[in-house]
Amino acid sequence: MRKHAWVLIMVALSFWGCASFVSQYFRLGNQAEINKDWDRAIEYYEKAIAEKPNEYSYKMSLNRVRMTASLVHLQSARSLARQGKQDEALKVYEKALSYDPQNRALYLEMRRLTEGAPVEEKLKEEKVEYPVKLKVAKDKIELKFTEASLRSIFQALGKHAQVNIIFDELFKDLPLTIDIAGRQFEEAVGYLCLASKNFYRIIDERTLIVVPDQPVKRIQYEQNAIKVFYLSNISAQDIFAALQQMLRSQIRAPNIFVDKALNTVTIRDTPGNINLAAQLIRKWDKSRGEVIVDLEIMEVSRQKLREIGVDLAKVYTGIRYAGPGASQYEG
Repeated sequence: MRKHAWVLIMVALSFWGCASFVSQYFRLGNQAEINKDWDRAIEYYEKAIAEKPNEYSYKMSLNRVRMTASLVHLQSARSLARQGKQDEALKVYEKALSYDPQNRALYLEMRRLTEGAPVEEKLKEEKVEYPVKLKVAKDKIELKFTEASLRSIFQALGKHAQVNIIFDELFKDLPLTIDIAGRQFEEAVGYLCLASKNFYRIIDERTLIVVPDQPVKRIQYEQNAIKVFYLSNISAQDIFAALQQMLRSQIRAPNIFVDKALNTVTIRDTPGNINLAAQLIRKWDKSRGEVIVDLEIMEVSRQKLREIGVDLAKVYTGIRYAGPGASQYEG
């Protein structure tokens, strides 16, 4: 903060020493900016511009302070909103928007608060789901089996939930002891498949098939989906290799198509892998941080600065050029 204040003091001193025609309002605005009195600084800078409409340095200072004031008021408005002070927060939002009227994100945030929605509303994540789901009651199953046939256990579960359970031709029956009490139907079927090295696929709302968990059978019964991802901040070609590696399984590699012209990634894979890809792309496709730097180059009268007690030779504020044709002079 001391560095920031020192830079502003030097800018002010340079204007005072440069010429006598610098606006008094600009000087007052500069002092208000040093004191972080943003509203007063904006008021003075606007009066300075009214006196000299074509002065670029005045306009640049006003834009800088307007942006800063908008951000400061926005943070204050969010704090008031979290405290439940909606009326006070709306007034501060309006002030922040008056300093940055083109900020649509700020406007939408204020509108959500007006409509009673949370200030920071997260976008709903769109997930790819299987096209068919079982229609069964959500009652918990209270069944235990001791040295029972695996086929008969599946059939007992199906009868309990009124679901038809069929078996692949390579399904192998075996004796099994298992406790599935306190589980819902699909949870119990998944637990039973895990214990017996099988998996299941839903055929329709009242039918499922149990299949041995083998790579060939996975490929045969695996359901696929297609989704297109439109990228905004990263190149589709840059994430192609990473997606290939992250989505690859022991069974097969994912089908990924990159369109450089549209900057899109199209993925054909299982719903689970597509949801995983969506999470990865959402984390990667983020806007990069920006830094705004205001640079003012001014001519300073050394004699005038010495008269007011400032000696730049004693403070290391100069810039040295060490390129071709450079002299020993430091500015």
